Amino acid sequence: MKKMLQKSIWLLLVVALLVSMSIGVSGVALAADETPAEPVITVTGQDILTGVAGMTEAPYLIACKDTNAMTAALTQDGKTIESGVTWSFGTNQLGATIDPASGAMTAPKWTNAANKGYLEIKATYNGKAYTLWMYAVSTDMAVQFTNGYTLADDGYYTYTLDETGKPIPENNKPYFGFGPMGEAKLLDFSCSESDFVAVSYSSGSAVYVVPQQPGTTVLTASIKGHPEYKLNVNLRVKGVKVADANGVGGVHSVFKGEKLALTAFDGNEDSTYTWTTTNKTVATVKNGVVTARKEGVAYIYAANSSGVKGGMQIYVYENSKKPYLDDLSFSGGDVRLKDENGGWLNEKDPNGGRVSEQFSRTRWDYGVFQSFSSGATSRYTVTPSYDSEKYTLVYYVNGEKQDKIASGTEAILMLYCGETDVAFRLQDKQDENCFTEYHIHFWRDYSTNGRFSKLVASPVGRMRDDSMTFTMENALKASYYFQEGLGYSVRANGKIASESVSGTYTPWYSPSGVLNSYLFSDMEAFQLEAAGTDNSVIAWSQGVPWQTPASDDALPEGWQAYDASNIPTITWKADEGQDYMTIYLRSISKANFLEYGYLADPSTTMKTAANVSDRELHVYKLPFQPNDVTFTDLQLSEGSFMTPAFTAGSTKTSAVVPADCKEVTVKLKANEGVQIYRTVNIKPENLMEIDEDGYSITKGDLSGASATVGCSGILTVPKNDSFSYSVCKFIQISLNKTGDMKGLPDAVVDYVAPGSQYTNGRQTAFTGGRMYALYPERTLLGNTEWTNVTSLGAYGGYISWYFKDAIRDDPNHIYGVDFQVFGNSYANGNGGFGAGEAGQVWVSEDGKQWYALAGSEHFEDDVNWNYQFTYKNTNSNYGYDWTDNLGNSGTYHNEGVGAEYPSPAMYPLHDFGENPDELTVSGVLLPWRVHWDMFGYVDSLASSPSYGSGGAGAGDDITGTLENPYARTGYASAFDLAWAVDAEGNPVTFKNGIHYVKVQTAVYQAETGIMGELSTEVCTALRASEQEKAVGRTAGAQSIVISDGDQSVTLSGTDFKKTSDTVYEANVDAGQMRNLSFTVNAADDDYIIVNNRSTKNGVAAPNTYSISASKSRTVRVIVQSGKQEPISYFLHITGSAVVSEKVLAVEEAIRAIGSVGQGSGEAIRSARAMYDALSEAEQASVSNYAVLVAAEKEYEDLINASIGKSDEMITVSMAIEKTTLGQDYILEPTLVTIPKDTTAAQLLVALLGNDKMQYNGTPTSSFYLSYLADAAEEVNIPEEILKRAGKDLTNTRESNEWLGEFDYASTSGWMYSVNGSFPSVYASEQTMQDGDVIRWQFTVAGIGADVGDANSENPMQVANKEALTKLVSQVNALDDSDGFVKANADAYRAAVAALIDWSADQETVDAAYAALQAALDKALQDNTYGKISAVNIAADRAIAKVIALIDAIPADVTLDAKDAVTAARAAYDKLPTELQQYVTNLEKLTAAEAKIAELEKPDVPTDLPFTDLTQDWYMDSIRYVYEHELMYGTTDTTFAPDDALTRGMFVTMLYRMEGKPEATGNTSFTDVPANMYYAPAIAWASANGVVYGTSETAFSPEGKITREQMAAMMRRYASFKKLDTSAKADLSTFTDASAVSAWATGDLQWAVASELLYGNNHNQLQPTANATRAQAAAILQRFATKIVK
Repeated sequence: MKKMLQKSIWLLLVVALLVSMSIGVSGVALAADETPAEPVITVTGQDILTGVAGMTEAPYLIACKDTNAMTAALTQDGKTIESGVTWSFGTNQLGATIDPASGAMTAPKWTNAANKGYLEIKATYNGKAYTLWMYAVSTDMAVQFTNGYTLADDGYYTYTLDETGKPIPENNKPYFGFGPMGEAKLLDFSCSESDFVAVSYSSGSAVYVVPQQPGTTVLTASIKGHPEYKLNVNLRVKGVKVADANGVGGVHSVFKGEKLALTAFDGNEDSTYTWTTTNKTVATVKNGVVTARKEGVAYIYAANSSGVKGGMQIYVYENSKKPYLDDLSFSGGDVRLKDENGGWLNEKDPNGGRVSEQFSRTRWDYGVFQSFSSGATSRYTVTPSYDSEKYTLVYYVNGEKQDKIASGTEAILMLYCGETDVAFRLQDKQDENCFTEYHIHFWRDYSTNGRFSKLVASPVGRMRDDSMTFTMENALKASYYFQEGLGYSVRANGKIASESVSGTYTPWYSPSGVLNSYLFSDMEAFQLEAAGTDNSVIAWSQGVPWQTPASDDALPEGWQAYDASNIPTITWKADEGQDYMTIYLRSISKANFLEYGYLADPSTTMKTAANVSDRELHVYKLPFQPNDVTFTDLQLSEGSFMTPAFTAGSTKTSAVVPADCKEVTVKLKANEGVQIYRTVNIKPENLMEIDEDGYSITKGDLSGASATVGCSGILTVPKNDSFSYSVCKFIQISLNKTGDMKGLPDAVVDYVAPGSQYTNGRQTAFTGGRMYALYPERTLLGNTEWTNVTSLGAYGGYISWYFKDAIRDDPNHIYGVDFQVFGNSYANGNGGFGAGEAGQVWVSEDGKQWYALAGSEHFEDDVNWNYQFTYKNTNSNYGYDWTDNLGNSGTYHNEGVGAEYPSPAMYPLHDFGENPDELTVSGVLLPWRVHWDMFGYVDSLASSPSYGSGGAGAGDDITGTLENPYARTGYASAFDLAWAVDAEGNPVTFKNGIHYVKVQTAVYQAETGIMGELSTEVCTALRASEQEKAVGRTAGAQSIVISDGDQSVTLSGTDFKKTSDTVYEANVDAGQMRNLSFTVNAADDDYIIVNNRSTKNGVAAPNTYSISASKSRTVRVIVQSGKQEPISYFLHITGSAVVSEKVLAVEEAIRAIGSVGQGSGEAIRSARAMYDALSEAEQASVSNYAVLVAAEKEYEDLINASIGKSDEMITVSMAIEKTTLGQDYILEPTLVTIPKDTTAAQLLVALLGNDKMQYNGTPTSSFYLSYLADAAEEVNIPEEILKRAGKDLTNTRESNEWLGEFDYASTSGWMYSVNGSFPSVYASEQTMQDGDVIRWQFTVAGIGADVGDANSENPMQVANKEALTKLVSQVNALDDSDGFVKANADAYRAAVAALIDWSADQETVDAAYAALQAALDKALQDNTYGKISAVNIAADRAIAKVIALIDAIPADVTLDAKDAVTAARAAYDKLPTELQQYVTNLEKLTAAEAKIAELEKPDVPTDLPFTDLTQDWYMDSIRYVYEHELMYGTTDTTFAPDDALTRGMFVTMLYRMEGKPEATGNTSFTDVPANMYYAPAIAWASANGVVYGTSETAFSPEGKITREQMAAMMRRYASFKKLDTSAKADLSTFTDASAVSAWATGDLQWAVASELLYGNNHNQLQPTANATRAQAAAILQRFATKIVK
């Protein structure tokens, strides 16, 4: 049997004092006009002490001997009041007496130092009371320990240091002291030798002592300010202390090669010591000098001549540059840091200690102890400080890697009872082998609480009946009523006490005793539900009393351990001779079970009896059936029942009564024999009178707005002559007055709430017992608080109100608002949007023909005006089947909170027709979205005035308090009858107003998450009140301009037809326009709304709409000013642009993309494919193509975020497992290389793909995995999981294609772990380290308990499979993994079998690991099956992108495909060489490139002899210069268009252009020989100022001519020809304008302006680049044809 952990031992010295004290007030002479001072109490007595330091909370402190007597006096201005004073003690008198007349007191019995002792002395004088509190402690000094051990004055106390330096106290018991003496901190402490003992904490009444070295010292305690009152304790320490030169012992760290000088001391200066080491390879020692040899740990010991030795632990580290923490601090609980000797390094701090107070950067090991605090876990906060630029910090718990901790930030450690090792590894970012680990060992006591917290007998076959209670006495005598099945204590007189032991009742903490549990007579068997506090161990037997077991790990015969995961079922059978059945139970605290096992006994082993609790549970049968008390009829004198109305058996009902009603008579009947009492107070006077019809009668007082009438039905059956059983059922009747607010509805005429978590009155954890989907008449009460909401259920559910007085579209209504509906939207915490549970509002004159009020979204393309949805009853508490008129169908299933088909009995106002098991609803279907410009719906935006305070309407009406629905303030619940439209979207007017308003849920989402529904909710509706004066009407729009950018139509004046005073219509022919924008010209301050978006005067609205010959549409424009009525314009737009059906289909596909998310890929790809299939002309007609392009970019950015961007790569292992279902993998263990900043969610998405999962959030934010694609297969859930899941099991699966939350159990779903621990952050926030193992596991029981999540409640024991998972992933990554598996089949199969067997034990897993690791090591050594090659996600994605770009090249390559080919080539070239081999369609790219080159090659001109001309752009220019004999070929068949041109060549071309005039003389250039071809040309050009030399004597004819030199020559040549050369162009538009030489600026400005020179494709002039022959030909042709002409 595992024993209790050895606790560290330390000493608590408690010193108490008692001394006589005399305290008085000195007299002060008063002037004649001074007011007398307030009287005060003084006390005199023997040996009075004054001036005791530290006392601030009371007037006086006295310290006196036990025999002292004292006298009290009342003094004023220094004089004693002699008469008229009466003396007494208050609550505290400590056994003393006081004379009422004289104030003389007998000696009080002062308490010892462990408690605060005080007297409360009271004096009464002239009718006024005066009080003095007097505190005291004893001077009978003694050292007190927690176990009662004491030492007298000058006593000795001895510590003995063990071999590690830990001090062992003499009595080996006290290790933790109780609290100080109240708030009275009276004592000072001092030591004779401060280097011997460290006083680390002094409370003023206690001191903690940490011995430092062998020797003797005297600890003195004295009263503060009075050192004459003292006590001495002689402290002795034996043993050998080993320390460094600074006297520090314990643990030291040194680096390899360093030396550390140690000393030893046993209290004798002359002692000699023998030094030894436990590991010579790590550290050697000679004469106390330690030499660090090798990284590792060694103990260094010193022994004196008597063989007594002490030691020190040495850590040797390899690298002297290892990183260090600057600080490390802890808080939480009662945390204190232990030193190497087991003492405390820092003070006991009730708010949590700080390690940093004694933290050392080079000290690696610490310990923290915490006494038990209730709860399975204890929470600690740790905060490190380090250089985050250089290092990272990761922590480990019991060797399992957890998470990073940033410098200066807090991390939470959840630690269990017992021992826990936490390591903090500080690692160099540049060198992973350079790190330092700081280890902290936590000790946390186990609980000593062995009480029971729950004992319940639950009947098998039905739910335990909480609605009926019983008593063992006659109901009129009973003090308490009790619930069925709970265990109740029994008083000595045999009667039941009030306390019960249950999880829902305050436990009764008697250590032993008898409990009685009563079940109704239909019970044949029951389940025994038991629980103890703080994980105590419970054992039980059926009818066998406890006997002392044979050993600590054995139970007595007939007893068994209680297993909460396998609740026992017991068949009821009365004990022989009794009318009950006995169950014996024992609860043993966790601490004492670990210490003593089942031998734990409260009488011999425990400090208090609460450590072990024994119970007898007597289970009785009541002489009642659960339905023996039933209320059969209920009648009210006023009002009517809310629906559903009261029926026989109801225990709760509600009614509406008129607003002027003051009292209601309630008449109630029950079945035979039942007496009915008013209220729950069963007294004779509360028995209700019975009228002639047999009804029990009471009154409901309605002086307020509501009243609740509660009645109790009592049935009594005698048990014997002594007493009777009584059983009670309570009924609650809520009476509510109709609201007196002006404008409330008069009646609810129809209501049905299908398919939500609230349907049929279902109550959940969210409702607080409220039935949100029943009693729709509550909406008539005028209560706008959210707690009063009525849910309309899922799509199509609705409520219809009747207003006796018509609601009219009245000009006196501010903002044009005619009524308001109060909903229940809520904010998201940041002032933003809440739930988009939009409700569509309908209005009707007669309740038959309904018209929609067109909200902001009504005329958008994605709104369905005629949606039909059918609910089908499957008799399930968790869902329903459904179909719609779009051809869709499915099953809604929500195991978490439930969803039901509406029962006709619960919704009597609704006509379910001939088939009550099918409900078809129809109406407007809105998209599930919210935005700030939204208006015209109920419950759609945050900040709705319908939430909480009620907003508008909080008073008696909405006059003057309504917010403007067009002002974009978020209000969404105000409505204007001018919005009414028919089924075709045309405006409708109501001459006589409307009487009916209907609100209908207009959104539907199959997966609604934890809330279980997307339901519009309403509180009430309110008709607007007219203003005394008309608010006026908005002037409206001056004009509305409709434009597509090229064409426009302007509407104004007579273009509009007046439909009503505030509604205008216009028929608009848009002609050939396609994509329309709308600009409204009105007043600057007007609110302007175009369909569902706001804009400003003269500014085009952000929304645009497409139109064509086959697609017409209506656009509504609303203009509103101040508080005036708005003007609405319904624009019915048609067009004549003929657009093919294919184009319209593409536009629709693009619109269907909607908001871009992770799941948008398919819609985007589909739209792109449809667009690419169009002809060029058709593509040009697609009006929203820009939307597609933007969506593609947004989606690409989103997907690129699916992996990290870091250049640093790490390798991790990942698997996706279903072992809890008796199945294997969705993803086998896979070794994968990823960027280091990739999150766990990104990795999952990258490996599986978006189409294989359903999740909330994104891979980088709030990622929550709901479902993974997985075909259903046979399920074989392990038996232990089935037992643990218990009632949570459903054994159903929502989809055969997807596996996820709520499948098979209400606690199921996907969880992930990293290295065996389950992080407390989203997977999108969890990054990884090299070598990590990530396992996604499907949990069935306990929300992670069955996969070993330590954060779950009572986690189940499962093997650690991380190392084996990683090993199998490495095998799977071998180049020839198939070959390896075939050759090592037994080892591989055994490994996989251990992984997929949920119940495999650790021994099996470890054996499989060892065998497979040996096989893999040999294979790698022999290189038999290649190397381990992890999947490289980043590489695979880059390869896939290249393949996709090549695939996008059309099969029929034209020049239009050049950009696609160029992009594919660039992506391919960017791939690393080793990855290019994996591009499988490279041949297609090279073929496309060849085709492009062929297409770009011009036709070889037949009129030119040159065969090397390939570009169209220079073809005409070369033809010109050749035909005009300005240039010739470099050979007979080549022109060399791309060759550089020399200066001599270009001057020769100009010479030829001028007609080869005769030169006037030779040049002066020495590098121009007279016999060269260019000599005459240079002579001519030089003589006429066309050219200059490169120096005074050189021309450089063979030098390459630059483009700016060529421009200069051309400009001079133009001047020579008397042509205008003044033109100048702005060169700053070229990106390389700064490269132009200063001397050439004017020449280039002229050449560009004259269109002789252009920039290249990159907008560059390239002024200093060499000119080519082709460029020269082009310039000469341009000069001849454009300049000279």
